[in-house]
Amino acid sequence: DPDRWLDGTDEWTAYRRSEPYLRDLDAEARTDGRLFREFAGRLTPYLSGRRGVLYERFVEEWFRIDPEIRIHAANVQIHGSGRTLGQLDFVTEETGEPVTHTEVAVKYYLQTGAIHDLYRWVGTDLHERMDAKIAHMLFHQLPMSRTVEVQSLFSGKDAQPQRSIASVRGIL
Repeated sequence: DPDRWLDGTDEWTAYRRSEPYLRDLDAEARTDGRLFREFAGRLTPYLSGRRGVLYERFVEEWFRIDPEIRIHAANVQIHGSGRTLGQLDFVTEETGEPVTHTEVAVKYYLQTGAIHDLYRWVGTDLHERMDAKIAHMLFHQLPMSRTVEVQSLFSGKDAQPQRSIASVRGIL
């Protein structure tokens, strides 16, 4: 089980810390626009791809501008036994908090049956289901940071994940 799921309180706190930078970015975009062009330039390569990858880049930018968050790793492929085991979206450290492995996702689901039957909520390709995504996140993605492969990857560094959290956004 994850230590917690991100909720609106976490995001509101992060927004308040980042608000001065965002205001400067907005004001600067109205003048010469250099900061805004740099910001947009980091996202442009992801505009035509999958929405989940673009969402990850937005989250990374948010982490980057938050003065209380240090990014230790982003989109790290985990390998073991001659194959790819998975990927860590982010390993971050917020001031005064333990190093955290964060998985993020943006999903869109359509209800095709009873509201309480999560397997009846399907994604855009009808093969993706909400129950499968939740199970994958809870039982594969979030525990990934506790594997031997991840522990050895961060061994001797000050970036060993101490907890895992998830942030899933989208539309039902």
